This record gives sequence, structure tokens and C-alpha cells, in this order.
Amino acid sequence: DNLPAGDYTVSVIPDPGSWYDSSVTLESTWDYDDQGTPSDQNTDNTADFTLAAGEDNFDIDFGVRGNGSISEWVFFDVNNSGGDYQPGVDLGIGGVDLTLEGDVDGDGNPDYTLTTTTADDGSYSFDTLLPGEYTVTVDTTDLPQGMSQVYDPGGAPLDNAHTLTLNDGDDITTVNFGYIGDGSIEEY
Repeated sequence: DNLPAGDYTVSVIPDPGSWYDSSVTLESTWDYDDQGTPSDQNTDNTADFTLAAGEDNFDIDFGVRGNGSISEWVFFDVNNSGGDYQPGVDLGIGGVDLTLEGDVDGDGNPDYTLTTTTADDGSYSFDTLLPGEYTVTVDTTDLPQGMSQVYDPGGAPLDNAHTLTLNDGDDITTVNFGYIGDGSIEEY
């Protein structure tokens, strides 16, 4: 506040001890003067601009993304093993929404929420994530009627959700959720 007219430079600098320190690998996606994305611009997390007398500038924005991911399967446990996803045995369930809540500053509150939908083969992925604590939750209203959970990556309780810590650069590919139906077909 109360800055005189003139030329200014604003930079995003890693802060030791915060969630954004020099040990975290972040990819710049946006800054005020270069804008764009890393593939077509030189985003250096520095913005140069001129401020006129009495001017307020609320457009000096910066964007970053992480290099971690959380992924895998929502599946029908064909042989009712109660175990993890078995390729070639279990069947993926497509069209199921999943929500990801991320706490990247460590204060115990979600900083952002993402959603995705499983592909036809039951796979899903959340990419370009910052390090932090994450909870993946399955929207059970998208499952076929009569299904109940038999596998959770964290074990009991089977609550259609899993909380995990994602470190810088982690690609966690074990967050699977298994379900069985309540129907049967018998031979006479």
C-alpha cells in the first residue's frame, strides 16, 4: 500500500521452512509479464511493471504446479478376494467421480479440491500435484446399485476414502478402491 509511482519488480522466492522452499520442484505455469505456459513462454516467476500515481494493480499473479501424481483403479472385485486390483481378473468401473482434497501448507485444512472421473477401464489420475497431505474420495452414488466396498488401500475402515502424504516428485500408483455387488446368478 501507499507505493509511489515508478517501475517495480515482484518475484516469487522460495521461503525456507514453508511448503514452498528450495527443496520442492515446481514448474512455473504463469507470471504477469510472460504469461502463458512453460511450453511457449519463459515464465521466470518475476514480473516487471510500472505503477502510475494513485494506481492499484491487482493483476500481478503467478502460477506453479508440482510434479507428483496419485492414480490407479476403481474396480469390481470379480473373485471377491477382498484384495488389491488384479489385472486380467478384476474389472474396472468407468464413470465414477473421485474427489481429491489437498493440504499443501500443512495447516490441516484443504487448500484446494480437484475432481476426476474414471475412464471406461476404471483408471483415474490426478497429476501435477504439489507435495502435501491428500485425501481421495470415491463418489459412491456413481457406482452401480448394490455395490459395497471390499478393498481400501489403507485397510479398515472401508470408508470409500484414503488419506496419504505425497512427497516432491512422488507418483503414487496404488490408490485402488475395490467393490462387489449384492446379486448372484445360479445354475439350475
